[in-house]
Amino acid sequence: MTKNKITIALFIAAFCSLLSQLSVYAFDHEHKLFTAELHKYVDKDLVHYSRWKHYQDGLKFYIATLSALTGEEYKSFSESEKKAFWVNAYNALTIKLVLDNYPINGKTSWYPKDSIRQIDGFWEKNHFKIAERDVTLETIMHKLIRSRHGDPRMHFVVVPASKGCLPLRNAAYTADAMESDLKIAADKFLNDPKQVRFDPKNKQVFLSQIFEWFPLDFAKAAGFIKMPMPPPSDEEIVLTYILGIAPPAVREQFSIKDTKVSFIAYDWSLNDADKPVSTQPNRSKNKNQKSKKGK
Repeated sequence: MTKNKITIALFIAAFCSLLSQLSVYAFDHEHKLFTAELHKYVDKDLVHYSRWKHYQDGLKFYIATLSALTGEEYKSFSESEKKAFWVNAYNALTIKLVLDNYPINGKTSWYPKDSIRQIDGFWEKNHFKIAERDVTLETIMHKLIRSRHGDPRMHFVVVPASKGCLPLRNAAYTADAMESDLKIAADKFLNDPKQVRFDPKNKQVFLSQIFEWFPLDFAKAAGFIKMPMPPPSDEEIVLTYILGIAPPAVREQFSIKDTKVSFIAYDWSLNDADKPVSTQPNRSKNKNQKSKKGK
């Protein structure tokens, strides 16, 4: 047996031993392993993928803890623990897929060359075993985060490796701080001109395309517990939501009836610290224009 084969065999044996050990210990709801990696490679709202690509053991170890979790143990999690678990899983697995394909240099003209949208089947074709479930990023986002938890603020903390969302923070989410972190994320989103802009003079509000893609996710939080007849338009739902969380001084300058909603084009450029700043224009879309869904 060659030296390389012996090394590989030893690594596989050690990894299998590690997985068996992980199942013995209680799950770390502080997600310290992920936080340690984020501290190393997330800087000033961007990610050093070029460095991280060469030192992935810590990230792989963290993902292994997600894989080693049993379904029975997961069932015992609180609602906040489940929220933190899936947000961190989504963000960690997204990073792993970027690193697997880095550097990204796609040929599709519709998206930036370094965008995850250049990777075929990024969300739906890459399968992982997490807590004894076969999942993809699509499964996590739409079935485990959106459908089960129904908290629209979760859109503000999942990061699809793009500059169009809020920046990836350099710490994992934890159950104890989940509610306060969601409030902070909503406030940051509201005050980020790339996500929300108010134009009281022209009675117009510009919103991230997240609101165009998922308007019904914001209905309950906007006060539409039971839909009236006729039902509100998508624009009315998202406008009611955003004005509801806006400061009173802003809110009083608008009325639902007279305000026009436009959508800010989502920047799919990779949130890469080692690439030049994206020159993609911050275009605004008229509500009648069509867009491909993200996340």
